Amino acid sequence: MPRRRPPAVPGLVTRVEPLAPGEAHVDPADPRGLRRCADASGAWGWRARAVAPVAGALAVLAVVVAVDRGSWWPLGAAALSLLAAFAASDTLARFDRSARDRRASARVAGGLGVALVLLLASTVFYAR
Repeated sequence: MPRRRPPAVPGLVTRVEPLAPGEAHVDPADPRGLRRCADASGAWGWRARAVAPVAGALAVLAVVVAVDRGSWWPLGAAALSLLAAFAASDTLARFDRSARDRRASARVAGGLGVALVLLLASTVFYAR
């Protein structure tokens, strides 16, 4: 028998109780009922997955430039590029293990933002 709610009292917030186990239509693939976001293979997924290899390649390029110039400044770019590669790969690995809800998607956006800022900061060391 469905639950009956008492009439709302004006000025008070109504209390909403969770459904009883037999009342919910639960998807067997997602028993917790989380709202899922698109996976990382969507429109931005291949771009996000390209950040780590590109950052690693830029780190190798920075080491080659450091050896060629005989200067230690490009090694700073290599260090920042390696940090960006680690941040991007770790962020995407955590997203793959997550429930892929909105919160996990926001973490991916933040982690990839950090990786891109580190890559942008590494370009400063090439100019010197």
